[in-house]
Amino acid sequence: MEAIKEFWHKNIFNKIVTIFCVLIIIGALGSISDNIKSNNNDKTKLESKIEFREAKDQKIVGFKKMIIYGSNQELYVSNNVLINIADIDYCILRLDENGARMIEIILTKKGKEKFSIIANTLIGKRLAVIINDNLVSAPIVFEKLTGDRITIPIPFPKEEARQIIDNLNRAK
Repeated sequence: MEAIKEFWHKNIFNKIVTIFCVLIIIGALGSISDNIKSNNNDKTKLESKIEFREAKDQKIVGFKKMIIYGSNQELYVSNNVLINIADIDYCILRLDENGARMIEIILTKKGKEKFSIIANTLIGKRLAVIINDNLVSAPIVFEKLTGDRITIPIPFPKEEARQIIDNLNRAK
């Protein structure tokens, strides 16, 4: 009889320990899964990026073909990033006098210096503005630029434009 009791207690104890370990593992896996989902959602929300690059009207080595967002206009954009998020202090969503959405970019001190040098070397050439891998603008630089603010049209729907600007500001 004692042997049966001992066997029973050992088996119950082992079963309880096994069940307890399984519950801990399931809980840990669920927590890990939730963290992965949460991190992936946060990462998706924070992926907005902005870049300024040289652009050309004709195909050239070292430049890739891009289409201006919302149009059929093809340009060739340099692979070399001239200005990026690190050069930007913050961004503001604005409306121009016609109600079109604009992004006002306020540069850091270093960004202002970089932009001034870059823009002045690009007089008569195009400066591409790329947001989230979309070519949104590529104006020709007509004069020396020295300010710390850049205003460009942002062709995205209102909520998407707002989210992009929020993400750019959070990325700082």
